[in-house]
Amino acid sequence: MRNAVKMALPVRLHHPCGRLRVSGGWSRPPEASANLRDHELWLVWRGRGWMRGRDRLHEMRPGFCVWMRPGGVYDAGLEAGDELGFTYIHFKPLTAIDPPEFFNVRDVGYVESVMHRIVAMTPRVGHQRWGRPASTPPAGAVLLSGLLLDLLDSHRRGTGAAGTPREREMSALTHALRTDPASAPSVEAMARRMGVTAAHFTRLFRKVNGLAPQTFIMEARLQQAKLLLTESDLPVGRIAEMLGYRDVYFFSKQFKQKTGRSPTAFRRSVR
Repeated sequence: MRNAVKMALPVRLHHPCGRLRVSGGWSRPPEASANLRDHELWLVWRGRGWMRGRDRLHEMRPGFCVWMRPGGVYDAGLEAGDELGFTYIHFKPLTAIDPPEFFNVRDVGYVESVMHRIVAMTPRVGHQRWGRPASTPPAGAVLLSGLLLDLLDSHRRGTGAAGTPREREMSALTHALRTDPASAPSVEAMARRMGVTAAHFTRLFRKVNGLAPQTFIMEARLQQAKLLLTESDLPVGRIAEMLGYRDVYFFSKQFKQKTGRSPTAFRRSVR
């Protein structure tokens, strides 16, 4: 027990926390760094941009992380025509720590899913509450503490590095399919993007994710469907359309085959 306490990294979540998708013309101005009073963790999961630190310019691509702290320089922006998706969490460590500022992670999906869960648990508030402790359930601080410890350990051991260009590309592609399955390209298009045949791409994808690409996309669509059925009042037909289904009846049939309930029955059961 004493060792577990020593390994703990107690944190307190602050407002704001969220996910952003921005396009060319967006920037993080110098005043944001000058006014930073707590720590802020970013993970880029889509697109590209740049961030200027105190010593050099960093390229932001999927897997890029920055652990900001007061006194640092974190100016950022996009070139015209680019877009960027990232998740951010404000917090305050409750113990002395000197973490790395800029690093990359290989498993973008894992890190983003944990951060996304913390964001979902943290209520949105007005600007006047920014910088103040967030009314997040205790599990939120526990999740963040565990994630930060994992990131620190991976960085120390060198296992969090982004890997080879092909590994980075596969990681980014996997995360894009998981978060936006409605926009999934064909297997042939994804294979061409990686410069391999469709059969070779399928073998690589299955080796990394344990599923064939089409099965992975179907599972991702159904997970998104469950989320939309739970958290929105959108009609089933609109949800099917948003997830890339051309036929609402096919969507309902596939949903029932995989979950044992129709979309409408699933919505009733979770409410």
